[in-house]
Amino acid sequence: MKYYFKSKWGGVTPEIRITDEKDALLYTLKPKRLIALRNAFLFKDAEDQIKLTFRQRTTLFLPRYHLYEGEEDVAEVGAFEPSKYFLDLKNMPRMEFHMTGLRSKEWQIRENEGIVAKITPEMKKWRWGVEIIPTRDSMHLLACLALLYNEIMQQG
Repeated sequence: MKYYFKSKWGGVTPEIRITDEKDALLYTLKPKRLIALRNAFLFKDAEDQIKLTFRQRTTLFLPRYHLYEGEEDVAEVGAFEPSKYFLDLKNMPRMEFHMTGLRSKEWQIRENEGIVAKITPEMKKWRWGVEIIPTRDSMHLLACLALLYNEIMQQG
């Protein structure tokens, strides 16, 4: 399935809207607090129910977040160098990838056995198209990619 990420600015804090091909809202990623200190995010479904929570675990220059489903730690996501990111989902091998420039034609996120996701910027609509290869962790992977999209957009 292909998803689309787009930043929505309204009020004090931005949110990331995740839609399908028909532009129907599926999920949102919002800062947990009204004034975003960039330390926690909520991943909600279209009915505004909290599905996942991100909590920042470091306050260094390179962000690192843990993803929780309820109280269970299910993933870690962040940067280990500028523009080099990692996804560590508990049920999948660690994925490391390099993303530079918002106008790149396509990024691929790979694990040992092949491509996990493809990301294609659509500059005319100011959004990213994200195609995730079906896995049992697709919602977790989608949430991690939305958080990375937010980090990259914050960097400019």
